[in-house]
Amino acid sequence: MTTISEELENASAYQPSVSHDKALILTHLATLSPVDYELAAKEAAKKLGVSRAAIDKKMKQQVAQTTKGNDMFPHEEAWPEPVEMAALLSELSATFKRYAILPTHADTALALWCSFTWFIDAVKVAPILAICSPEKQCGKTTVLSLVNKLSARALPSANITPAAMFRAVEKWQPTMIIDEADTFIRDSDELRGVINSGHTRTTAFVIRTVGDTH
Repeated sequence: MTTISEELENASAYQPSVSHDKALILTHLATLSPVDYELAAKEAAKKLGVSRAAIDKKMKQQVAQTTKGNDMFPHEEAWPEPVEMAALLSELSATFKRYAILPTHADTALALWCSFTWFIDAVKVAPILAICSPEKQCGKTTVLSLVNKLSARALPSANITPAAMFRAVEKWQPTMIIDEADTFIRDSDELRGVINSGHTRTTAFVIRTVGDTH
């Protein structure tokens, strides 16, 4: 008796053309919303000559492999329906204005920045968001907390070293939320260099030797 995984693998063994199709089909299924997946999975199973259960099993394995090593952040499911971006940005803007008194257009900038963190892989320039306040206890921490909740894979920190930053970015690709940066970043040319280099995709590289093999 073959297992579900063996069933899917055997399809490639007996039909050489299926191997390429299988990879394309599974990649496509992984991008679908739950509703679209339900509609497409049955057809995919029929095309590959396997059971629907085999498709579901393989997709779960693929998701597990994709998120392996990224245990710091939970897997985010795609919204099941198309998102009206204008309405979403308006709601985000209203959220910031609800909890903080902000300079003119700051709520718009904050809404746009938080949204952009979710599709950073598609952009070439990553602007740095600097939240400043004229004096203590005027709402900066509140705004920072909202940014932390609304950004993709937010990783908050009150202090960080250059080594920790480049390792965290390499492993998790987070949105770094650094509080009280003015208290330590001015004394670290290396850390400022790492942060500033992340502004554009062409310069966002840090080279280090790591481990016994260097």
